[in-house]
Amino acid sequence: MTRSHPWASDAACRDSDAIWVLDAGHEKHQPTTVVDHLEVCATCPVRPECLRDALDSGFDIYGIWGGSTQNERRRYRKRADTAGGEVIRYITGPGAAEELEATFPTRLEAWRTKAAAHKVKMTRRARIRASERRSKALAAASG
Repeated sequence: MTRSHPWASDAACRDSDAIWVLDAGHEKHQPTTVVDHLEVCATCPVRPECLRDALDSGFDIYGIWGGSTQNERRRYRKRADTAGGEVIRYITGPGAAEELEATFPTRLEAWRTKAAAHKVKMTRRARIRASERRSKALAAASG
């Protein structure tokens, strides 16, 4: 992963070819992808620096940064500048980086739980679809 930050050469994701910039809302639909990324963050020696840069950027950046998703970081941000109703810049409240870093293990476990539930849901859907296809095939064969 290429980033122009002094800590980036020490980042656990530096050689990853994974797509770390998730589309807005992607984390709701693919929690396993979020977990895969957060597992890398869990081993990263510069996770706190990465998180601080994400929070200090002044913009609502996408993707996983410092072991946090865009939505997790967004909870700590306030609108600072607006132009015609559009947000230009955000300010992060005090203590956000420390709180996000302190809650990383809990948030990672919550994402693991979401991913497991998502997998069960997708398996159930696949079984229902397969059953529906079999029923249609039987109906077509007997009709």
